[in-house]
Amino acid sequence: MRVQDIALFINNAVFRDGLVNRPCSEWPPKSKFNIAHDLWVGKLNNELVEMMFEACEPPGYWEVKPIRQFSQLYAFVRELDLDYNSPNWYSWDTDERLQTSIALSRLIKPISSHHYSARVIYDSDSQTVKTISPYQSNDTYGIGIAPNWLTTGDLAQLAGLVTLFFSSNFHEIGRLWRAFCYYELAVRSLLIDVKWVFIVTAIEALVQLGRGGSALRDFKTRVPHLAKISGIQFSASDAAQAFKLKSGIGHGEGFPRLKRGAYDQENKDIPESDQQFMILPTKNNYKLELYRRTEDVLRNALMKAIREEGFREVFTTPRGIKNYFES
Repeated sequence: MRVQDIALFINNAVFRDGLVNRPCSEWPPKSKFNIAHDLWVGKLNNELVEMMFEACEPPGYWEVKPIRQFSQLYAFVRELDLDYNSPNWYSWDTDERLQTSIALSRLIKPISSHHYSARVIYDSDSQTVKTISPYQSNDTYGIGIAPNWLTTGDLAQLAGLVTLFFSSNFHEIGRLWRAFCYYELAVRSLLIDVKWVFIVTAIEALVQLGRGGSALRDFKTRVPHLAKISGIQFSASDAAQAFKLKSGIGHGEGFPRLKRGAYDQENKDIPESDQQFMILPTKNNYKLELYRRTEDVLRNALMKAIREEGFREVFTTPRGIKNYFES
């Protein structure tokens, strides 16, 4: 019987910051875009969209329907053919293939997103919706990404990345898999101090061999090397600053207060005591800029490991890491 696992992304980001004036090449595809034989990205029919909203946003005791000021942007869809007696009949994305593909898209562009997730079960005619089983989704939070959605070019990259990921031994290499999972935890976190800990920890999973005093030394020398192969400017001083910030946050010192900038006026009514925990749209802020570059180093390293077997094999043994970064 036809079954679809769906992650429906909404278009609330489109109407912010004048993004509606972007050229067509910077918009999501209007038609169905195949990512793999069983995965595609595109728009659902409006009737199914409304049914998913209804299923994922129950009206509550008084049956008051929420007023929505958004609609669909696009959906990630996985096509399945399941037997009614399947033990996972009502469970969404049980093997996490759909979720992993969405996580891979965030390596290409770390967008902020809110999406509704559900399993849609069709009747025997494969067209009539029989059941919609909602699933609790996880929002993601990017910093300064525009446009805040995947374009046709991004999806073309994603198709290649998905094929390589699922045909490789990436998930069997502990360091790479831990770094990938830590990155996913980072993008699901709203607070920048939490993000910082996960991002730096993910990079440490790739480069660290020693403990104690050698941890900072390894990070300072190896992260600029990772950055260089991706064409990212990242000095030993940047690496030391990123590491020390993570260490301070991890030991309870908190994240240093963000500086006020020309783009902070919309936040002028927020108490300063709260601002240190928020991602503010400041341009003149070294730590935010450093965070973005640190994240870029990690994303590009993970994508390179997915695409290149030789680079992937570096992380299979401590000796491989030592030889690579000291050669």
